[in-house]
Amino acid sequence: MAFDRSNIALADAGLNSGLPRRWSYTSIDTDTAISTAGYFNDASDLVKVGDVITVNADTDGTPLYGRMLVNANSGGVVDVSDVEAFTTTDTE
Repeated sequence: MAFDRSNIALADAGLNSGLPRRWSYTSIDTDTAISTAGYFNDASDLVKVGDVITVNADTDGTPLYGRMLVNANSGGVVDVSDVEAFTTTDTE
């Protein structure tokens, strides 16, 4: 699959425009695909270096929830860190 701009939303923005923002993104793509350089190129006008993207990946398979950091955004090319998966414990 490919990045779907309709699945990214600004979740939090600081009052200071210089602060990193927090985005939410959901996709049927795996976390490996989402972490690929260039995946977020169609959002290069939205995200900036230092922004955090909370990800719900592989939602039609084995879901993975985590976050990633926007490492670079230059000339329309966006690079992000690998997804850092959230770990959950449910002892019930």
